[in-house]
Amino acid sequence: MKNILSGLVLAFMSNHIYAAVTCGTSTSTLPTLNSVYKSGEFRIFYSSNPSNADYIPNQTDLNNNGIPDYVENVAIQANATTEALTSLRFVHPLNSERYAGAAKFIDIHLAALTGNGVAYENPSIFINKPTKEGKCALNIYIRNNIESFTGDYWVTGTHEIFHLYQYDYNQFKGGWYLEGMAKWLKVFCDRVLKMEMA
Repeated sequence: MKNILSGLVLAFMSNHIYAAVTCGTSTSTLPTLNSVYKSGEFRIFYSSNPSNADYIPNQTDLNNNGIPDYVENVAIQANATTEALTSLRFVHPLNSERYAGAAKFIDIHLAALTGNGVAYENPSIFINKPTKEGKCALNIYIRNNIESFTGDYWVTGTHEIFHLYQYDYNQFKGGWYLEGMAKWLKVFCDRVLKMEMA
């Protein structure tokens, strides 16, 4: 399996097509996402207001630090994903020739979505959002009420983060490429997790 994985990584990296980008601006204020949890290069934005749709239904907080475990689990998964991909010799998006100098963070927005998540190719800055510190970021949205991080959807964050790597390496937008490879990563992560738990 390691040889197959190495072959796929090398094939993916051999198609690296650089297209440097600049930071765009957005006047959106994301008004309901009034809280932020920072972890490394990730900023997780979420709602702490129970009266709006983006509020996280699962407010479990086992370590009693005032941050829902749902938010912390997203951050753990995000950091583990980039560490794993770095060990596989992928270039981190924030260090890549395409995004370096344009994006300073990867922002994950936990919001009410119809799907599980979406990753955007171009970095942007939300100029009217003070908690974003005036820094440009690559942006991901993840549904605020995914049923379980131990079930089929536990790798939603990994899936969306991997799209950022794909956007850097090759701007080809074929669904079979973007979704097919991201789904392959899910299968790989599932197998690694099962081996570690055995």
